[in-house]
Amino acid sequence: MNRYFMVNQKMTKDKRMTGFAASICGLCVLAPAPAFAYIDPGTGSLVIQSLIGGVVALLAFGRIYWAKIKEFFKKEATNPPTGDDEAAKENTQNN
Repeated sequence: MNRYFMVNQKMTKDKRMTGFAASICGLCVLAPAPAFAYIDPGTGSLVIQSLIGGVVALLAFGRIYWAKIKEFFKKEATNPPTGDDEAAKENTQNN
């Protein structure tokens, strides 16, 4: 047998083994076992507390950056046009 055939045959076996392993993992994920778990009121309180904390953090983060963006545009708008610019505009409109 030539060497190319042996390498090609080994690659085919590797691909089949990878596909087989992926199939087994997929079946394990799709067939879950029952979990006899109990969620007490403390767990629900923890989830609600985490959600409220996340919302407050997002609002604080947004407020900080909103103020910075607003301040950036306010600086740009505070430079009123000079009288020379207005005179130049009038000259171009008259001509």
